[in-house]
Amino acid sequence: MEQYDRYHQQLNRLDTELETVVETIPGAQQMMGIDGLGAVTVALFLTKVGDLSRYSHPQQLVNPAGLSLREYSFGKYKGQTRIAKRE
Repeated sequence: MEQYDRYHQQLNRLDTELETVVETIPGAQQMMGIDGLGAVTVALFLTKVGDLSRYSHPQQLVNPAGLSLREYSFGKYKGQTRIAKRE
């Protein structure tokens, strides 16, 4: 049980450090303001995509993931834009 408590304390310290580091990254605060996104999710996202200033358009983030934005519309009907997997 002592080992569990020690691991739990280490995990809490790492979470605190991660939040401190992520808060220093430009744009991370705004991302964490989105419901469901915490410091860990933002850190993982930024680890994968790198510096956001390298991208001039959001589509540049979507393309490498094998996804594309699709708008379902016909005639006068304009549907929502959704993320779809490229085939």
